Amino acid sequence: MTLTNTSDVVQDLKEVIADLQAIGGVPQLDSLIQLVGVLEGIVDSAGGVLTDLHGALRDVNDIRVGTSGADTIDGWLGDDQLDGGAGNDQLSGGTGSDLLKGGAGNDAIKGGLGADILIGGAGTDTLTGGAGADTFRFLASPDSAVGNGRDVITDFNHVEGDKIDLSAIDANSNFLAFGNQAFTFIGAQAFHNVAGELRFAGGIVAGDTNGDGRADFEIRVDTHVALVAADFVL
Repeated sequence: MTLTNTSDVVQDLKEVIADLQAIGGVPQLDSLIQLVGVLEGIVDSAGGVLTDLHGALRDVNDIRVGTSGADTIDGWLGDDQLDGGAGNDQLSGGTGSDLLKGGAGNDAIKGGLGADILIGGAGTDTLTGGAGADTFRFLASPDSAVGNGRDVITDFNHVEGDKIDLSAIDANSNFLAFGNQAFTFIGAQAFHNVAGELRFAGGIVAGDTNGDGRADFEIRVDTHVALVAADFVL
């Protein structure tokens, strides 16, 4: 919102009114002229109010939901909730402790300052927590595929208290294992053909949910860090 754009609207309306007056006999023309007068008053007398209002709206705790297309959504200040929906979206939380959901599509999500929760959802997502104790949350094993389709965490930080939250994923998908089972972290060891094992080696987090000794989902961690069990919510 800028005063220049508002002034342009007023000028355009003036030109429309001039054309209508030249034609003559147009209903509600007086009302339109009065509207232009009101807009001129806003521009001339209360332009600073509009600028202040725009700044204030950036400070509140926002809830913003995208469309099925490729959206760019910024939270600015405050503790925001941003949901990109379908499409290849770009979400940025700004300051505050934000909840950022990418949804379907290949999303780029940045938490910014604060203790943020980043949920990529389906697709190949790039997750950047920023400063603060951030949580990278995965709700289902298909959210981060094996190989080139895996999600990427760009800035995992031990010191800041970042976590990779896998607690929503059932570690044992076998039909005889009832309930939501937790993962067992085995470090850099190879899988032992036991469902529910989670390993980290070569910058890749991998989970075996069916016990076949192969990864059912993977997450790439770009920072040079040796992840330990305490870095996960299992």
